[in-house]
Amino acid sequence: MLIGLDFDNVIADTGEEWEKLSLHTKPVSEGVLDLLNNNVANLIMTGREDLTPVFEWIAAKSPKWKGEIHSAQSHGGRKGPYLALRNVSVFIDDLPEYVEDIRSCGVPALHFIKNLHDCPKKMLEQEGYLHTAFI
Repeated sequence: MLIGLDFDNVIADTGEEWEKLSLHTKPVSEGVLDLLNNNVANLIMTGREDLTPVFEWIAAKSPKWKGEIHSAQSHGGRKGPYLALRNVSVFIDDLPEYVEDIRSCGVPALHFIKNLHDCPKKMLEQEGYLHTAFI
C-alpha cells in the first residue's frame, strides 16, 4: 500500500503562511510524525515549487523517513496524474481543488481539515486504510 500526504497543513502546521516554513514550524500532530517515522506514508507531494525547505523540515522532524518528495509544479501544477501513475492507494490533501484533481484521476483522496479531523493518522484509521497494529 502506498500512502501519500500533502505537506502544508497535512504534515506541517503552516496555516495561511506556508511560505514562512521553518524548523520551528510544528507538525499538524504527533500522529503524522508516526506515519512518517514508521514509513507508513512514503510519498509527499506538495504544491510548493521549492522543495528545499520541505526536505530540511522532514530531515529534522522525521529523520527515519525513507520516502520521496515531489512538487505538483513539476507535473503541470497537478497531483492526480502522477499519483495515478504511481498507483497511490490513498492521498490526503487539505485543498479541495487538489482532492478533486486526484479523485478525477481515479486515486482515492481524503480531504483533511485540521479543525474537523485533528490528525491524518486518525483519518486513515477511520477510513479503513490503516490499522494501528502496524504502527
